Amino acid sequence: MRVAVIGAGGMLGTDLMAVLGAEGVGLTHADVEVASRESVEAALPAEVDWVINTAAFHDVDGCEADPRRAFEVNALGALNVAATAAARGAGVVFLSTDYVFDGADPVPYGEDAAVAPLNVYGVSKVAGELAVRAATPRHLVVRSAYLFGKRRSGKGWNVVSGVVERARRGEPLTVATDLVFSPTYTADLARRIVMLLGHKVTGTVHVTNAGACTRLEFTRAVLEEAGLDAAIKQVSAAELPWRARRPLRSALASPLQERLGLPPLPGWRDGVRRYLKEELTS
Repeated sequence: MRVAVIGAGGMLGTDLMAVLGAEGVGLTHADVEVASRESVEAALPAEVDWVINTAAFHDVDGCEADPRRAFEVNALGALNVAATAAARGAGVVFLSTDYVFDGADPVPYGEDAAVAPLNVYGVSKVAGELAVRAATPRHLVVRSAYLFGKRRSGKGWNVVSGVVERARRGEPLTVATDLVFSPTYTADLARRIVMLLGHKVTGTVHVTNAGACTRLEFTRAVLEEAGLDAAIKQVSAAELPWRARRPLRSALASPLQERLGLPPLPGWRDGVRRYLKEELTS
């Protein structure tokens, strides 16, 4: 199985390339601009079995400020990749998000839940999902959430490193107490995506580490696992100076994987622990 990974320099792309090994063909933003069909056609190898598209404009407030760019990357880019892959007989994996939901449901969202995004980022990802489904029946839309992991370059912010860096500088942390979500370690996500391809799964699937937590619980866990302390100011999401609305409860569940008999991923705190062990010792 030969797999092209678009966004190979990012967190998930780095871990996908590690899992795929010799079967992976990595493409970074320097290699391909997904918003350009010509760029995608020129960059994709002629013979691949799957194309995993991790490219995204995922700055949620940035998408609100620049919706044109959000749709160029997250929707048009998704279509360009899917259509090009289909023309070459390849399947496509599209990475989506928990932000396609409005957070009004008190229980975790399964794959069949109705989408109702609250912000431009979520709308653009829904548009990307629809474009991929329309372009080829051989697709896998993978919704995940709150990713953390290492980049190929060893540089770059993520939700765990952000907490650690601010705590080391002695900065207080302002954390929303009313946001519930499913954190995901990209090393676990990458392994599960490749497993799903090996099982020839298509359609839409939710992949996160097991369990859900509030941002406050997540922040405290990161500090404990890193052996750090920091002052935490607890606020509601409405008090934060965000441009875009966020869903209050966007935890994900996967009835599809349960039906397939696939085991859940390790718990989110276990993912944090393993990531920090690797990050702090490297």
